[in-house]
Amino acid sequence: MAQGLGDPALANFLSCPPEQHVPQMEQFEKFVLGHRMSASEARSHEVVESISNTHDELLHEQARNEALNRTAETLSARSIQLRPIGMETPKFDGTAARTIVLWLLAIKQCGVAQLIEDDTRVVSCAMFHFRGKASEWAYSALMADIKAFRSWVIFKTRICAMYHPPDNEVFFAPDKLGDFYKTMCRKCARCRHLLVWVRYRNTLRCPRSLMDCDMAQHVRFFSERCRR
Repeated sequence: MAQGLGDPALANFLSCPPEQHVPQMEQFEKFVLGHRMSASEARSHEVVESISNTHDELLHEQARNEALNRTAETLSARSIQLRPIGMETPKFDGTAARTIVLWLLAIKQCGVAQLIEDDTRVVSCAMFHFRGKASEWAYSALMADIKAFRSWVIFKTRICAMYHPPDNEVFFAPDKLGDFYKTMCRKCARCRHLLVWVRYRNTLRCPRSLMDCDMAQHVRFFSERCRR
């Protein structure tokens, strides 16, 4: 073992006199301890160097991954980035009130095409397409209250209340009804008048000339009144 450690002084350890065994053993123990300490220090240096190299490699890989992530994000943003589409929106002057619903829809679609997400900007876009009476009405409302149109919903509600006719007027407009519906409305009106006569035939509300007439005469009478 001594020869394996490379110390010539310990080669004849067993052949030494007994009184020299203790000093030789102490020297041998010091040699082994020094050898172990040297080996431990060498391993420690190797471990520290390995950790340092690993740390440097990790930093290099981290920097490389961050660069790749930035490149991927840039390419992804370029690939999905939307571009605004120019649209020609009709003007609204307040005269063709029955087209206000379609005009509001066109303004909203124009805002979507131009990537306008803020309500106030959509309202500004709508006011830009006002003309005539509609423009005067909108800017008069803003002069009275700068926050009159705080959102698209408020703007749409107020302009519809101003220019859009009630639903019953739209539904029962003469140009929207066919001859069949007009005839049915007249018949319903006659029946209502006839019902009034039946209910109040014995009162002073019914003309005296009709109190003794038959049903056919009453129908003719109320039909004439309905046509007036």
